[in-house]
Amino acid sequence: MLLAAAFPPGSMTGAPKLSSIEILDRLELHHPRGPYSGILGFIAIDGRSDMSVVIRTAIIRNNHITVGAGGAITSLSKKENEWNEVRLKKDWIVYSQTIKST
Repeated sequence: MLLAAAFPPGSMTGAPKLSSIEILDRLELHHPRGPYSGILGFIAIDGRSDMSVVIRTAIIRNNHITVGAGGAITSLSKKENEWNEVRLKKDWIVYSQTIKST
C-alpha cells in the first residue's frame, strides 16, 4: 500500500498529484505515454528494501526506440527553454545508440 501511494512520485506527475494524473490521462487519451518513470529496487525476505525512482526510460521493439522525456512546466516557464530541456533529455539515447553501432 505504501508503494502504491508513493508511486508515481509527485516529482513525475506534478502537484496536486491526483489532479495532475487525471489531467494527464485526459490529455494523453489517444497517445498514452506508456512507461515513463517508475520504481527500481528490491524488498528482501527479512524486510530490508532499497528503492529509487527511474527517470529515464527507453522501450526498444523491432529496431524502433521510444524514449519518454518531459519537464516541469510552471508559470515562469518559457516554451523554447522547456522544448530544449526535453530534447536534451531524450538525446542521450540517440547518442548512446550511435556510439553502440559504430
